[in-house]
Amino acid sequence: MVQTQSAIKTQGTLVRTKRAFQEDVETVMGNDPIRAIIELVTNADDAYFSSQPSKRAQPIRIEVARRRSSPTEIRILDRAIGMDRNDLVQKLGHEGGMESGFQDGADVRGLLGRGAKDVVHFGPVSWTSTKHKATHRFSLLHENGRPTDKYEIEAVNSKSSNRSGTAVSLLVQPRFKIPQQRNLTEMLRRHYQLRPLLVDKTRRVTLGDGSEQTETLEYQYPTGKSLIEQQEFEIMKSKDIRDNI
Repeated sequence: MVQTQSAIKTQGTLVRTKRAFQEDVETVMGNDPIRAIIELVTNADDAYFSSQPSKRAQPIRIEVARRRSSPTEIRILDRAIGMDRNDLVQKLGHEGGMESGFQDGADVRGLLGRGAKDVVHFGPVSWTSTKHKATHRFSLLHENGRPTDKYEIEAVNSKSSNRSGTAVSLLVQPRFKIPQQRNLTEMLRRHYQLRPLLVDKTRRVTLGDGSEQTETLEYQYPTGKSLIEQQEFEIMKSKDIRDNI
């Protein structure tokens, strides 16, 4: 009788290399920094859904400070509920988590806990957030001009620690092009992802260049005088679709 040695099963965990991380965020964000602005602005909008309702318009401020031969700084500021140290680690230090409240029925856009962190593709990014009169800064790091999967978090002193909110600072590397201010203003006004926000009277979105001068971004849906055509279409159930294939 010939005896054979039984197969031995082993298990392991896939290792995600630095290169894989860089390729992943590049695929998501591409080469257009406007994607980062949209992502951070809609995140700020979502943060207000976690705050107490306000009778006054709740502000979201976009600042694009351009510097010659240096990274352009994009800042997104809100006065929503803010994040403490645990919130920052949980929401920004983890990938793929359902942290936005979408799965619980909250009226927010975020779902898989990815977009905010993917903006590191364009340059070093940090979130400085105040909650319960304490301010912390969470930073995603760059090395040799490329994003890494490393972060730092620290407590910071803030003169505005009595007001909750978050300020995001993204240093866009010179290899990425950002439209000039006038073109950027029009592109953001017309961007389809911002339309629900820009028509919302409970929000006030402004765009500035880092100085005191800002411009309010607004959008109005087109209006028509008459209905051209109206039809009803029956939507097939998935079982019927399979039967017809």
